[in-house]
Amino acid sequence: GKLGQSLDSVLQAVLDIHSNVGAKSEPVPTLKDSVKHIWFDFHAECRKENGGWDNLKSLLSQVESDMEAQGYLSAIPSVVNNTFHILRYQKGVLRTNCMDCLD
Repeated sequence: GKLGQSLDSVLQAVLDIHSNVGAKSEPVPTLKDSVKHIWFDFHAECRKENGGWDNLKSLLSQVESDMEAQGYLSAIPSVVNNTFHILRYQKGVLRTNCMDCLD
């Protein structure tokens, strides 16, 4: 929809600005390579007459490989010295936002 296109345009502008940050010195990884925006209107896509919750499969197929690559944090607490033993590190963040929210 129009709102999704507007959000994509704003994100693209921010990424364009920040992609030039390290241009005059040492090269830095660009944000364009690490930020992905996927527009999914839950209320519209998951209406009963549009196929209902089965339509979440299309969203999952878009994010599944990124979620697998990012992993998750796994740690075991140690009661001996009040620390944690890290088993697995998380390498990314998946953020969702409801359009009804004000954040």
